[in-house]
Amino acid sequence: MKSFVLNAHARIPMCALVGWDIGVDENDEPILVEANLESPSVNVSQLCCGPIFGDRIEEVFDYVKIIT
Repeated sequence: MKSFVLNAHARIPMCALVGWDIGVDENDEPILVEANLESPSVNVSQLCCGPIFGDRIEEVFDYVKIIT
């Protein structure tokens, strides 16, 4: 799954943060459902699983400052 998303993301390098919705087909292969390019939301994920970037949040903030 991770390599699938990394390969897909390489096709749109101008988008720094993408919300990927991935499914799995009958052969257990990943399939792209959609790529959320505008305001990918992580609110529900964070409510269920905790902070999405965990202890790397400062690294993410620093990266966003560079690209914006």
